[in-house]
Amino acid sequence: MSTKSLIVVQFGDCSINFRRHWGGDPVIVGSEMLDHLASAETIKPRSFFHTGSYLLRLMFADGYVDDGLPTYEAYITNDGNDGVYGDWEIAYRFECDGDGIWRVGYVELCDGEPWAELAETAKWFSPTEFREFIEQKYVKDQSQGITYDVQVKDTLLKQLRNPSKGS
Repeated sequence: MSTKSLIVVQFGDCSINFRRHWGGDPVIVGSEMLDHLASAETIKPRSFFHTGSYLLRLMFADGYVDDGLPTYEAYITNDGNDGVYGDWEIAYRFECDGDGIWRVGYVELCDGEPWAELAETAKWFSPTEFREFIEQKYVKDQSQGITYDVQVKDTLLKQLRNPSKGS
């Protein structure tokens, strides 16, 4: 079973919703998004360029290297309305204020609600605090024997590429 998630990226007047089918757990997608955010800051060619636009570039490119499938799919809403339900279990919001300060909103145990309905229940973190939260969650999950669905994805993709070597 895969862990689906909603990831909203907000900066300036730009708000884009993404759906991730695999690896929606904070240990996977949270870590990747924080890594993308850090990379976006370092790869932008001019300091006055917005980190958010480079974050989006990295997200759109993610996943095309090995299997041709996007890791993050832009999720379309009706007429810009944030009221569309989906199938995600976890939701994230990476948003940047006017001073260039990023923060991360996190909601677990979603039932596909749009971010507008989840915002009130979100836990908010700075990127550093969110990384600490993820590390603590990883240690706790490992002590409980929890595995992550991204491992299932890798196995499935290998079987699809080479069906004769399936398990």
